[in-house]
Amino acid sequence: MATVDDFTALEDGWFFVSHFLGNSFAPIRMIIETKRDNWESKVSEIREKLIDKLQKIVKRMEANGHIEDSLKIAEICEMVQKSDLHDNEILDAILAKNLEYNQAAREMKAKIKEMFGH
Repeated sequence: MATVDDFTALEDGWFFVSHFLGNSFAPIRMIIETKRDNWESKVSEIREKLIDKLQKIVKRMEANGHIEDSLKIAEICEMVQKSDLHDNEILDAILAKNLEYNQAAREMKAKIKEMFGH
């Protein structure tokens, strides 16, 4: 299986974008909801790790000739960099941008909706 450090396929790059957004935003939402000790620094730490992963994906996409998609992922990364991730509406906007650009994510959402009606 490909990793974020060695993938070459376009589909893998978009898989990793969705994977890292989901694995970052779920705990951020829980942290925001509970607002326990040092919650802002925890969100900041998750945000920095997410930015690092997205930047790696952009570089791998560029290196493998997926220039147009690398620009789209760079736009998502920029949204993460410039946004206050303490706001659920911002998180939703970033996820919506991923759905807009990511065909596989749209297909998965449609399958889930078909299966569960959500």
